[in-house]
Order: sequence, then structure tokens, then C-alpha cells
Amino acid sequence: MFCSTCWPGARRATRQRPRWTLAERGAVEAYISSISFNNVYYIVRKASGRDTAQQALRALRDVFDWVAPDRNIINQAIDAAGEDFEDSVQFHAAVRVQALYLVTRDPAGFPTTGPAVVTPAEFLAVVADDGGAE
Repeated sequence: MFCSTCWPGARRATRQRPRWTLAERGAVEAYISSISFNNVYYIVRKASGRDTAQQALRALRDVFDWVAPDRNIINQAIDAAGEDFEDSVQFHAAVRVQALYLVTRDPAGFPTTGPAVVTPAEFLAVVADDGGAE
């Protein structure tokens, strides 16, 4: 699993917890692009303050493995036909780790080849169907 939006904001933190529990238990391999740390810090700090943002960064660091966007990922994202550069970086980072799923709140605009792009609810349903959420 590759998570492109693992901490969309302090108000939604409780909805994200089931997916994190799967990663914490080792039921899924969970990755995040290192650019997400910047995004999470900015969003959570504005919504809930610096201390909460720092807690969010620690949680990401402790639960997810991360993928640094290197020259190849950035070049692929720049050369991709997608309209959203950040989504393209996330997608190519997911491809790099051979993720089966890219979990995002907004699957529109991602390529239809490569990892399956799913919402958090869709991902949890797939894991439950596979018996991984037990």
C-alpha cells in the first residue's frame, strides 16, 4: 500500500486510524512519499498548531516507510501527461516501491495503469475481503 494522503487534517485523524492500525500490525506494507511530510506539516500546523503537526510527523515517520523522490521520479512526474504534478510524484513513487494500491482521497486524475488507485474506504474493503483486516 502506498498512501498519498495519510493525514488529511487534524479533524479527519480518527477516520484514518484503521488503515494505520493495519500498517502498525504489519498486516500491510505501508509507504508514503517523503513530500507528504511537508504537506502534512503545513496542513496540520495551520489547522491545529505546531505541536499537533509535530505529532503527525512522528506518527508518519514511525508507521510508514518513505520513498524519496529522486531524479527519476521527478523526471517521470514532469514528463507524465497528468494535470497534477504532486499526484504524479506520488504515483511514480508508488510505482518505484511496486505498490499494489495507491490510497488517496481523490483518485481522479491518476493513471489507470500501475497500482490500483483507491480511496481509504475502498482499500479497507479490499483488505477485509482478502482477510488482511482480521
